[in-house]
Amino acid sequence: MILARTGNDARVLGSISSAAGIGVLRGQSIVSTWGSFRGRIHGVLLGMVGAGISKTIFGLRQMPLVWIPAQFCSSLNFPLKGSSSTAIWLAKVAPEVQGPLADYVMEPAMGPGGSVAPILGGVFGKGSGAGMSVIYTGAAICLLLVVGGLCFPLVTQCGAPCPRS
Repeated sequence: MILARTGNDARVLGSISSAAGIGVLRGQSIVSTWGSFRGRIHGVLLGMVGAGISKTIFGLRQMPLVWIPAQFCSSLNFPLKGSSSTAIWLAKVAPEVQGPLADYVMEPAMGPGGSVAPILGGVFGKGSGAGMSVIYTGAAICLLLVVGGLCFPLVTQCGAPCPRS
């Protein structure tokens, strides 16, 4: 949308992206110093409303002087929404079922004498944290496979790489 409305002006797109990054950093600093709402759902809802209003303004206007502050304000809301949402999940999911794959499967498997350590230990190390490293890297590879799965049909159909925004 930005490139289409600015004659492919990468500077405008870069400025808007920078405003988004600054907004997230500012939002994170607010959440880390102030905290969040006691009623965490209020943090989620307020973050959604703030981002929704900002994005609506962003979409209705056709000029960088509106887009840049709107994007800043939109991104400012994501740490509040995200931290409140994460807090809800962590509070509602019983601690004994949080992290069993890491604690009971991969950490022992990557520990001294573990069943997977001889195979993956050269890449991920052995001992404390190695199992989590395997899980983290596996999840990252899954993200790449999803993107590859989405893009591969596009490449074979049109001969071009994934579409750019």
